[in-house]
Amino acid sequence: MRITPHTSANGSDAIALFPLLTVMMFLLCVHGAAHAQAMETFTNDRESAPMVMADFYADFSVSYPASWIIASHPEENGAFFKVYHAMKYNGNPSFVSDQFTIGPLLVSAQENDSLTLALVMQQAALFEKTQFGMRVSGFKHVHEGTLKVDGLQAFEIRTEGAADIERRAGAAGYGRFIFVLPTATNDGLTIGLTATSASTDVHGSDDVGVKGEMAAILKSVKIPRHRKADLHSMRTFVNTREKTITELQSDFFGFSLDFPRTWNLRTSAIESHAFVTLRRGVVRAGISDFSTDAISVSPLDYRAGSDSARRAILITLTDTLEHQVAASMASFERVSRGQVRLDGRDGLEFRYRGTMPGKGAAGVTYYGRLILISPTSREPGTVIDLHSTSLSAGVAGPQDVGEKGDLGAVLRSFKFRK
Repeated sequence: MRITPHTSANGSDAIALFPLLTVMMFLLCVHGAAHAQAMETFTNDRESAPMVMADFYADFSVSYPASWIIASHPEENGAFFKVYHAMKYNGNPSFVSDQFTIGPLLVSAQENDSLTLALVMQQAALFEKTQFGMRVSGFKHVHEGTLKVDGLQAFEIRTEGAADIERRAGAAGYGRFIFVLPTATNDGLTIGLTATSASTDVHGSDDVGVKGEMAAILKSVKIPRHRKADLHSMRTFVNTREKTITELQSDFFGFSLDFPRTWNLRTSAIESHAFVTLRRGVVRAGISDFSTDAISVSPLDYRAGSDSARRAILITLTDTLEHQVAASMASFERVSRGQVRLDGRDGLEFRYRGTMPGKGAAGVTYYGRLILISPTSREPGTVIDLHSTSLSAGVAGPQDVGEKGDLGAVLRSFKFRK
């Protein structure tokens, strides 16, 4: 670039400022562009996602600063993606000042947005209580409200309080947790942002995801809309070893079953006592996730050499479980007990009715059915626990549990798999 001299008022030569400023602005733009490009992009991919997360898979992409550290096994914390910024702080050479995670939202899209939001708010309250309320020093719930993420409705909570590692380092902790609602065209997501007083430009929970580098990360989240699911259609759960936690591996068996898309799903990674739990929740008496129908499939943990020995143990276990169910209810009446056959295998079952204590249960009658399938010399046994209520469509009593309504369709679809 040619710089042209000009004569000043006192006769001295001066450098024209306009070309020089142009050069400076150009260099600043180049520096800014280089800084903006120092980002990495993560795209969630069904083929490479860990099997333990397969039933909760959701499409999204997110960008993060290249200087941040991406966790190699986020699924161990129930997440698809985890990235954090580490720094030297108060003697800790690798203090995590900021962390950003994206995981599944364990709520399915319902037939209307208000019900979906009510279920999400219930999930958020449970998440806050179990993850932070009893584990974070000085915990405070400071805000909740709605917002948009990539144009989708979401609910958020903001918190303050220091975890042990932050407290030892003398840092304050700030949290922001965003729950993106599922719809017929996208799955829900849980987005966790945690920052500390060591974070750049963050001075409180109001700054988390608003200032500093995490603001750019949150803004970069993209959620495709392409699934276009029929909310009245069915999904299929297939039990595999890869999805099963270590504690249940010795009693693993393969099976599959179909369930309504609006029902909520929990695998053993979420609820460790069962391979899978499926339930329908509704809003009732101030409870946004009152269970009207449910089924869980668990291992029946015993071995016996002969057929007669297996039958004797099965009878004893059925007695024990019946007493446990009766003790958990405000009133209990067994209405039938006898042999059952499920997908070619034999077992015992009992059916019952009763009422339950607790908020929301007043005026609701529970109809239950517990099926115990005996183990064989090659296959472990199983317990299938089903319940419907007087709120369930098409169900008039215990005789209809697993026979009519949505739960009937679920049980009829059950298949053992090799």
